Amino acid sequence: MFLPFAAAGAALSLASCIDSDEKVMLNPDGSGKSLVKIKIAGGGPLGFGGAGEKPNLDEMAKQTAMGLLGGASGVEAWSDVKYEVNDEGMTEFSGIAYFPDITKYSVGSMSGGGMTMEGGEKGWTMKKEGDTVTLSFSPMGAAEEAKPGEPPADIDAEIKKARAEFQQGKAMMAGILGGFKTAVSLKVGGEITAAEAFKKTDSNVASMAFTGTDLLNGMEKAMMDDELMRKLAAKGQLGDQSGEAPPPEILEKIYGAKEVKVAFKAGDPLFDYKAEVAKVKANMPADLKKMIEDAKAAAADQGGALDIPGDIK
Repeated sequence: MFLPFAAAGAALSLASCIDSDEKVMLNPDGSGKSLVKIKIAGGGPLGFGGAGEKPNLDEMAKQTAMGLLGGASGVEAWSDVKYEVNDEGMTEFSGIAYFPDITKYSVGSMSGGGMTMEGGEKGWTMKKEGDTVTLSFSPMGAAEEAKPGEPPADIDAEIKKARAEFQQGKAMMAGILGGFKTAVSLKVGGEITAAEAFKKTDSNVASMAFTGTDLLNGMEKAMMDDELMRKLAAKGQLGDQSGEAPPPEILEKIYGAKEVKVAFKAGDPLFDYKAEVAKVKANMPADLKKMIEDAKAAAADQGGALDIPGDIK
């Protein structure tokens, strides 16, 4: 069913990502940088070499960091990369990612307010009309909304079945999503004129935050809304809609808005992207450069893709 499928997909994507925070600075042309902070349970191999040996926490943290670097898309350069296993046994990763095009940018799994996608899919779209820039996000990483399908012969039975499947998977999803939380702050080169799901906190800053519990509660609200369920069933949208974005009505239950977007009147760039990236590349430590190259190679060997425009030099 649509809702249980969406919940399960999100749960799998969020399984390793516990706490994420992104502070994005975006120029009107789509280039920008993001201070990424991700806290993950588990990660790389613990490195037990034999009886009585302690786990290699440094290696665990490094492997986790490499996984995040290798799984990134659209990142041209990194700076200030740090990683460690904290006192709680969680791996903490932080770094500043530079991207030439936010619509191709992705780091981690569902990090940044759900702003980045598992498997390299992109959630951001950007449209320009005159001097207005609209930045939208598709939470499930799909560019197209779910299309109407064939309505079931018995709508009441289909709704009951959907609810039963949701209840069956609810406990499992709650266990996976319970510790998840994420936040994103977006500062743009211009004046924000509209924000949905995001909250405008300054003339050019908007932010949003939610937890796995919020996500699950929103799905349950949608599932128990008779009017909404009948509407979706009548349009044939209770079936498996894999690869398509959820209907706006479901997004509204989860995020409080039918769209997740920020519109702004383009102004001056927040920073000189090309100049700053060139400086970052020139001053990149040799060990970080090698780490990124190794992560890129590992991702390629695993069939993944690390989209770094140009060489890191």
